[in-house]
Amino acid sequence: MGKPAAPFISSIATDTPQFYSGESIKGTHVFVVNTNDTSATFNIHFADVPGLNLTSVRVHDMWSSMDLDTFWGDYDVTLAAHDTAALLVTPV
Repeated sequence: MGKPAAPFISSIATDTPQFYSGESIKGTHVFVVNTNDTSATFNIHFADVPGLNLTSVRVHDMWSSMDLDTFWGDYDVTLAAHDTAALLVTPV
């Protein structure tokens, strides 16, 4: 069994941890939590995600069960107030 997701520091500094990641046999799970009272766009720099060590990845939205695409370097996600993104990131 894997370890629970843990917060990580992104290139975007926030007072409250908003980025979490954890490893599984399927890949790296990345969670982004919008703690703001308004919608916001968050940029996930793949180099900031612990254990990823990749710049080119496939991103899968775990809520919608949709493969989003292959991304290089980073990925932007827009979240409503107090919403969470749950993403599975795998090597290309």
